[in-house]
Amino acid sequence: IRRDDAPSITATCGFKAGGVDDPPGFSGTAHLVEHLMYRAMQDPFQKGTLYGELSREYSKGGGRDPQIIKDLETKIAALEKQIKEVELVAATTFDFVYYLGTFSSSQLELFCRMGSELLKGRLPEGVVSERETLLAERKREWDVSAGNFGEQIQALTFGNRPYGKSVAGRPNEILGITPAVAQDFKKRHYIPNNCVLVFVGDLNPKALFPLIEKYFGNIPRGEEPPPIKTADSSARLERRLVLEVETKPEILINFIKPAFPHKDDLVSRVLGIILTKGDRSRLNLDLIKPRKMADEVAVSWGPGDRYENAYGFSLVPNAGCPPEEVKTALLKQLDGLKTDLVGEDELQKAKDEITNDLDGETQSALQVAITALRYQLIHADWRMGLRTR
Repeated sequence: IRRDDAPSITATCGFKAGGVDDPPGFSGTAHLVEHLMYRAMQDPFQKGTLYGELSREYSKGGGRDPQIIKDLETKIAALEKQIKEVELVAATTFDFVYYLGTFSSSQLELFCRMGSELLKGRLPEGVVSERETLLAERKREWDVSAGNFGEQIQALTFGNRPYGKSVAGRPNEILGITPAVAQDFKKRHYIPNNCVLVFVGDLNPKALFPLIEKYFGNIPRGEEPPPIKTADSSARLERRLVLEVETKPEILINFIKPAFPHKDDLVSRVLGIILTKGDRSRLNLDLIKPRKMADEVAVSWGPGDRYENAYGFSLVPNAGCPPEEVKTALLKQLDGLKTDLVGEDELQKAKDEITNDLDGETQSALQVAITALRYQLIHADWRMGLRTR
């Protein structure tokens, strides 16, 4: 995707290998493999081998060769400088994993070489130590009241359906991940036919495509990843969870809905804006302004796009207003949509807002890259997520 206004290039290499693809009983596997392959991606020139040579030379004691040591240290320093010039991040979502770099056009070949390591390289050693890293990360960022609440709500909402899993991994399942489990995951999912490359910025296709062919063209296809078994969605019951923590009361209500591009998903997007966005939104005009029942009302979708997901409302009741009353008022508003139909002005305003959100020219290069990656991996058409000229 060419963007002449971008002084640099943003590129991402992504795989349809997210939390939903974790093997049964081993939640956190996709996340753990991402950590390890991020490390491998940063060593495309086998810098570790040079470190080994340096260590062996030092171990010779009085017989060491100062010139060999100097040459090795110079090579390592040059490689480290080159790799640092590519700002690299990685993340695991429910639906996919991505490795993203931002760099100058002179570093384009380096990124291609780094990205090809994800497909060609073996899983690095260190599964056991990385499990401890994941547990520490989970404790630091996830096992707090908000994260714990969200994970429990998610498990309650989806049960044994794909999005009932935990991307961060459940502690006892993280500890069960073995090198064989991680290696099998990498082998099954880190394959060309499960991968998408996206480049955004001031690009020259004549320079880009030969590099992609050079570093990726000779990597053989793999066997198609096995399909995920989904639970029967016909039998559903209302489920409730009350979690007591020392914080302001909050209500979260999730409704199961089909995933994009089903028409019901599209309708929910429009209704979400009509109900919650702006001072003239329906819930703002009912729950917040006149009755002051809630401080804020928000709507969400997710946590992914590959399987049926949730249409959620979160509300923070005002002090002294019982949460049950706020919940009843919200459900009454939703039920009222059957008779108090959406007007043309409301509908057009919502459509305009969605159109603006889709305008690729107003998004950052990073947003465009991730959006294009997501729609290409999940829907096989990156244009579905962007409006571009």
